Amino acid sequence: MLKPQEIFDLGPIPEKIPLSSYRKFWMHAKENTSSYFDDHLFSTMKAGARSKLISMIECSLTSIPLQTGYVPRCWRHCLDVMILKKAGSTDLGSQRTIVLFPMDCNYAFKHVGRIMMQNAERAKVLAPEQYGSRKHHKATDLALNKTLTYNIPRQLKRPGSMCSNDAKSCYDLIGHTQASLAVQ
Repeated sequence: MLKPQEIFDLGPIPEKIPLSSYRKFWMHAKENTSSYFDDHLFSTMKAGARSKLISMIECSLTSIPLQTGYVPRCWRHCLDVMILKKAGSTDLGSQRTIVLFPMDCNYAFKHVGRIMMQNAERAKVLAPEQYGSRKHHKATDLALNKTLTYNIPRQLKRPGSMCSNDAKSCYDLIGHTQASLAVQ
């Protein structure tokens, strides 16, 4: 959990959400995106983004938790949903859990995550095999690299293994354990 010095040198993440990026996000948001159900809909947020006054108010309200650490009561609600990995298969092993947050809370997570990825990219502290959410990195390149990596031990007739572990899905952001890491 060591924070690289390069990240410290970049300074803290800005706590205030720029109004321009807030409005741009909501103008292009897809209305059929799922979120925790409350009084607002994605279409409401999209409509509000067209008004400078409404989007200024909403942007300010979304910035408060980032600036103060205060978490609004409505952000404390989330919904765990089980979705099927394969159509028609209802076995527990063939389902996965997703967590739905209120849409403004989800936007704040995306905003902070985007800045963190930009900082990590600038500081050159991301692993070379990290392809998610990075510019100039395509899934097809990742698939090719993985295939070529598997080909090396196969051609050398040597045993080999690869471990891809998505540890973030083991815990949700509220602090409840969703699953535990399996130690093998």
